[in-house]
Amino acid sequence: MFSHYVSSRHGSIKHVDLSPDHYIMSLESGEARIPLSEVKGHIMNRCRTCADFTSEFADLSVGGATPLEGWSTVIVRTERGESIFNEAVKEGAIEVRRMEPEVFAHIVQLASYKQDSAFKEIRELSKKGLPVPGAMKISEKLVSGRVNELKNIRVEEIMTRDVISLNGNLTVSELLDEIIEHHHIGYPVIDDANKLIGIVTLQDAMKVPKEKRGSIRIKEICSKDLVTVFPDDSVADALEKWALIT
Repeated sequence: MFSHYVSSRHGSIKHVDLSPDHYIMSLESGEARIPLSEVKGHIMNRCRTCADFTSEFADLSVGGATPLEGWSTVIVRTERGESIFNEAVKEGAIEVRRMEPEVFAHIVQLASYKQDSAFKEIRELSKKGLPVPGAMKISEKLVSGRVNELKNIRVEEIMTRDVISLNGNLTVSELLDEIIEHHHIGYPVIDDANKLIGIVTLQDAMKVPKEKRGSIRIKEICSKDLVTVFPDDSVADALEKWALIT
């Protein structure tokens, strides 16, 4: 068992967390960081090929709230989940607080990493001739098989039209408030004449030190060298441009 493997080398485990590169453990004797490459051998193939970091089909998802200690993150996805959550709050079973930007950024980072690493793992297992869990293998085939279909779909058919744009004079702190409220991780930035001047993302905001977020304007940190697509472009062309910049 992995817990025995760890405790035999590092002592009793009090708390665990993940980063894109390490398995992080709080121990009675301090903190230990184990490279994920060392942990990988203890993970089942079905888990390594799972791209769902936040249990997207659950009524409620509960996970860590790094870097906060003693708190958990709760994602409510359905009316049933919302009812259960609100009842727990009403009965005093749980205490709630506003999600910190650092917590949200941590979840987004790990969810993205989980998805990327899962498909990478599928490709590696396939090359070695090893079994690949059925659902994820089918999912990858569907994505690959539909690329040609996307050539016949125009961007205007799938794009979001009711877009939230932010004025460039908003501070980084105000941007983070918008991100927490609307759960979008990127926004078009406009000037006072409603002209597009760039795009700002959660990643841009998290690069700004906490003590400066109340004074720095998002027009100072937004990306202005933009890659664009047009309504009559195909979705396949849009994906190709996206792949070149990610």
